[in-house]
Amino acid sequence: MAITTRNPLSRFRSLTPAGRQYLAEVIEHRPGGQSLVESLDGTRTLVEGQSVAGGGTAIISAGRIVGAAGSLPVVNVELF
Repeated sequence: MAITTRNPLSRFRSLTPAGRQYLAEVIEHRPGGQSLVESLDGTRTLVEGQSVAGGGTAIISAGRIVGAAGSLPVVNVELF
């Protein structure tokens, strides 16, 4: 018999994937199936996978490229 929870936060967490995901630009592909990526804060990291072309934006999770992210325009808004 499975134990279920009524806690809304626990139920919500079960719907989302474990681990942190972030967007990064693919700088270059390296031998052995790795890619050098640069996150939005400028940090460069070597990750597994080459499914996104150089210059493209990738979704990174647990040190791996898990897919391509759509290219969206950047909009700056000033609030007074």
